Amino acid sequence: GDPPQRAEHANVAPAGAPEIRRKLFDQPRNVALLTHLAEIYIRNKDFSMAELIFNRALEIDPANPSVMANIGSTNLFKRDYTKAKVWFEKAKDQPLALWGLAGLYKKFRFSTKYQRTLAAAKTAGPARGILHPLVSAKRNESLESF
Repeated sequence: GDPPQRAEHANVAPAGAPEIRRKLFDQPRNVALLTHLAEIYIRNKDFSMAELIFNRALEIDPANPSVMANIGSTNLFKRDYTKAKVWFEKAKDQPLALWGLAGLYKKFRFSTKYQRTLAAAKTAGPARGILHPLVSAKRNESLESF
């Protein structure tokens, strides 16, 4: 008989991914391309693949706070809040990291830390990238709305 059929979608890359992969063939150490590729996987809810790609970007640029914040954000999507917090803290004053920490502090009712982090996040500027609802909901909030 014929071999069993595998799920067709298992080997199909999300839209836009093959084009970026071709560019990465010529520029394998391009962190911006890796970030863009990881965001495509986040949009397609393949958070493990996104984290893997962000980890590759971190190998290339180990001190990049934006990559660290994106790993934290990816872990928010995976509901691994402890790991997300660790990566946000490593990213220090990076806006996505500060907004992510503010979202976590609000979710878990750490009022003082929430207010302090939200103030720092507002000073740092808007978070960029694909934002988890815990992050995007925080962008226009006042300090009093706990």
